[in-house]
Amino acid sequence: MLVMIAENDGLHRSFARRTVEQLWPGDVEVIEASDGEDAINLATEREPLHVVLDLQMPKATGIEV
Repeated sequence: MLVMIAENDGLHRSFARRTVEQLWPGDVEVIEASDGEDAINLATEREPLHVVLDLQMPKATGIEV
């Protein structure tokens, strides 16, 4: 299962990654985006099954993503 985490704060992104990996141990691939533009590009390229989005990110908000 592919999960994308889009969060501009590195600490929050790490916490979200650990949480997702604990929920689905060994059964998940996590990809990360540090801003809205990266999130749009990654989501288009990789088509994740689930997305965890920060609503306030640089370059594009979570709503825009």
